[in-house]
Formats: sequence, structure tokens, C-alpha cells
Amino acid sequence: MQAKLARIERRLAANVPGICFGTRRLFGQQHHLALAGFKDRDAWLKAWQDSRSHEVFFVGSKDETAGNQLCQLRQTADGHYQLKIRVPNCRRSKGDRKYLVINGVTFNHDRAALDEALDANTALSWRLHWDGRHWRAFVSLNHAPARRVALGAQYGAVGIDFNVDHLAVTETDPYGNLISTRRFALLREDATSGQREAVLSDALKKAVAWAKDELKPIVAENLDFTAKKKAMAQLSPKGARMLSGLLYAKYRQLLEAKCFRAGVER
Repeated sequence: MQAKLARIERRLAANVPGICFGTRRLFGQQHHLALAGFKDRDAWLKAWQDSRSHEVFFVGSKDETAGNQLCQLRQTADGHYQLKIRVPNCRRSKGDRKYLVINGVTFNHDRAALDEALDANTALSWRLHWDGRHWRAFVSLNHAPARRVALGAQYGAVGIDFNVDHLAVTETDPYGNLISTRRFALLREDATSGQREAVLSDALKKAVAWAKDELKPIVAENLDFTAKKKAMAQLSPKGARMLSGLLYAKYRQLLEAKCFRAGVER
């Protein structure tokens, strides 16, 4: 650890960027082709170039048309969108078009927020990602805070208890008495992280909607697993899997975002 710290300090002092597009792991595999499963260096080079070229990012600016200088979205009459991307000069031959225009673009989530951002000319940052079969477009924007709808905690609250396989959600009256409780099932550690995050997001969406309908704030525990994870080697295999499989950081992030968008105090 001391040697690693010394190397990092030397790199920081020399102001050498610590970024390796395509990952350092794949870059290092060129020196161990057979061990890494590559037939020859050309096979490694193709994988390296694919890894470096599967994504492009366009930083947004509210001073530009449609919130971005190089990647711009507009609504079309058929209810879809048109995406116009500026092609770099180095990638164009004489007579080629200056823009790549993609029609029929759709979004599965937050279309209302996206439409509001387009109307207000909010900065939109774009990430175009090639997943091996399709290009996918991800857009980031700052959500305007929703109007606060929840009353104070003196009128009752909706509490959320985060567990390995479920969310326990409970509504209380102004005196702390139980009114009703619900259980939202979550996926266990044998599912993929993407599947578990999707189910967790849906469960939190229902819990926040419940609090919004009842005009009550959300109460959630503040858990700290730092000490427990340091002692993970002392846990049973089942306990270690359960602890490492908890999506607590994602749970906190999703809960804060959903409360912010719904106008529910947390």
C-alpha cells in the first residue's frame, strides 16, 4: 500500500492524467495474449479499439440551441423525436453532410421532464452508447424541483425499512400509531444488478406515490455498513453474500431522486 501510495503521489506531482479509455485491464492484456484468450495481437487490437469507441459524450449548455452545441433534439409531429448530431470534420469526406439526422427516436422514461427541458432550453448532456447490437441515447438534465406536497411530520409519516429481499413500508398517524403497512418484494443476489435495480426502483416509486397521495413525508433509516463490511471475512458465506448484495447506495440515491421529483419531503 505504501508503494502504491508513493506511485500515486509521483503521478499527481507530475500532473499525468489517470485516464485510460478502453480500461487499463484490457490495455495490459496485449502483453499476455494467450492468457487473456486472444488469438493474436490483431484480435486484441480490435477488442481494444471497440472498447475505446463504444461511447461518445456531448456536454450540454443552456446557451446553445436545444441545450447542446453538437447533439440536438427536437419534437416531431408523430410524437417522436429527431436527433441531429454534428459530424466531426475529420470524419467527413468532400460532399458528405455536416449533420447525422436520426428520426423516430423514443424515450421510455421521463418524457414530460424532457419536453419541459426542451421548451425551457435547459442544458442537455448526451451519452451515445453502443451495446454490441444497438446505439442507445442517454440524456442528462437538471430537474426543476417539484412543488412540495407533503404536510409536516406532525400529521403522520410513511416509513421505509430496507431489507435484503423486500421493502417494508408503513403509514402512521400523527400519534405514531400504525395505519397500514405494505411489503414490496425485491430480487435476491442471484439476479443481475440491473434486474435488482429495476425492481428496487419500481418498489420505491410505489412507496413515494403512496406518501404523495397521503400528503405525508418519507422517513427512512440511515444505515452504515462500513464496519460490517470490514468484518465480512468473519461472517458466514450466506451472511457475506447478503451484505455484499445490498444495493444500499443505489437505494438512497433512488429514494432521494424520487422524493425530489414527487415533491415529497424526506
